[in-house]
Amino acid sequence: MLFATHLLLTRRALTAPQLRRGYPRQAFLRRAAVVGVALLATTTVAVISLLPTQPVGRAEAGPGLYDLPSLDGTLASGSTTNSPLLRLVLGAAVPRVHDLIRRQEAGVRSYRQAASLALREQAGAMAGPREGETAVLMQSDMHCNTTMIGLQKELVALLRERYGDDVPAMLAISGDLTTNGTAAEGRCIKDEAAIAGGAPVAAVTGNHESQTSATQMKAAGMTVLEGSKAEVAGISLLGDGDPDRSELFGATELRGDTTEEDVGRSLYAAATKDRTDLLLVHEGYAAQAFIGADDMTSFLDGRRSPTTRYDDGVRDLPASAVLYGHWHRSIAPRVVWNSDGTWTLVMELDTSGGAVDSPTIGHFSTPWSRPQQEASFPVVFMDKASGLVTGYQLYRFEVDGRVVVEPRVDVGDRGKALAARGERR
Repeated sequence: MLFATHLLLTRRALTAPQLRRGYPRQAFLRRAAVVGVALLATTTVAVISLLPTQPVGRAEAGPGLYDLPSLDGTLASGSTTNSPLLRLVLGAAVPRVHDLIRRQEAGVRSYRQAASLALREQAGAMAGPREGETAVLMQSDMHCNTTMIGLQKELVALLRERYGDDVPAMLAISGDLTTNGTAAEGRCIKDEAAIAGGAPVAAVTGNHESQTSATQMKAAGMTVLEGSKAEVAGISLLGDGDPDRSELFGATELRGDTTEEDVGRSLYAAATKDRTDLLLVHEGYAAQAFIGADDMTSFLDGRRSPTTRYDDGVRDLPASAVLYGHWHRSIAPRVVWNSDGTWTLVMELDTSGGAVDSPTIGHFSTPWSRPQQEASFPVVFMDKASGLVTGYQLYRFEVDGRVVVEPRVDVGDRGKALAARGERR
């Protein structure tokens, strides 16, 4: 399975010569997966001779070798082996792999159709920005999921049909666009940038992104925050990428000497000098260093009213919102009430791609699978004059194709935001 996944993730380099020979792309990708799975169908020590794929008949196997007719029509067509056991195993495995892939493709199509219909049926529940507000679509941990990328594009189209071409005004991403940060995932980075439908995109890298990914994100037109501040669509943003780097099924290690805590503290110092509207990091450990909390779950569990001011015992936060992802879970946000009359929304973002949080060899998400757990993301509403967050609306995509468009949740002191708008006028 891992080899099959590798073939699919690196399909751009592998497919070019074959596509020039006239192979349909979808059929070629399916055959790549079949070969990958089939060659791992046995633990027998055997020699396999992989001949160049040609859309022609097979040659006879030489002395002591067995041909592998079960691989006809795949990347390994024409291959031979010295193992009769391997020949028997592959003869049984390949048809089953074909069936498995066909079932997965059918399942993805069925999910996409069901979720798309459910989303359109709830278009009337989709909130737009109120007078004086702007809307930002948030995303985290998409992990190249093509199904959810397509559904987010549909969501943007529906919002624009109802509220105009400037809704949402921006797409903001808190990391993990990719699965493993490979060069081949540049295609999905472009697709994720296209979700915004021409609106600007701001992002930080996650632990699954590589330097290659960061370069591809910039090439796709994204504003990549690397400890710096930027203004996008009239909104100020500050953020930094994840100092950790994780390999699929592998270890997580620091890229250098900077830790999550270093990132959070550095961003807090920068925002204290020059307040920002949106603060983006990937992991909660960086967010808790920015906030000055000991543990993000305990901090969020201390939430009270999002609209009524109270003494929350939290230090003033120099940002209108602190947004992070990484943990692939759905948890309610918290509003921090600052002493200057402003407030800060602290929100942990769920996986937008419905990706499994802790993948194993037997259970993991791929870019071509439907969501393996709930996928959700918010649209955040902000007051244009003050930059303060005034509300958010969550969209939930369940694993069975159901979609839940939750009611808008108001945030902060609306009177304060209106007063700030009047002062600006």
